[in-house]
Amino acid sequence: MQQDNQLPPDPKGSFTMGLAHDASALPPFDSDMIEIEKKLSRKFGRGVFQGEWTTGQIVAVIFVGSFIAGVLFTSSILSGIIEIHPSAIKAFFKSLFGKG
Repeated sequence: MQQDNQLPPDPKGSFTMGLAHDASALPPFDSDMIEIEKKLSRKFGRGVFQGEWTTGQIVAVIFVGSFIAGVLFTSSILSGIIEIHPSAIKAFFKSLFGKG
């Protein structure tokens, strides 16, 4: 005996029952929803990036990014995650200033 013989028959259109195919069955569009959308877009749309960077924004991003990177780098050195040997520091300064 096959397993397909034990399954109930598939009713035709079971997924589309109760759905209307025209727009008359949709709830009416309310103008209050438009007002709510405008208020929300005014409230939350202020911080959205508009696509153009000003010079002040670029400078602020560079300063904040370098500050965060410097703090993370310094704290990782102090906590021992990054180990810098004194001979490496001495070699670095020798390469900058020459042998003197």
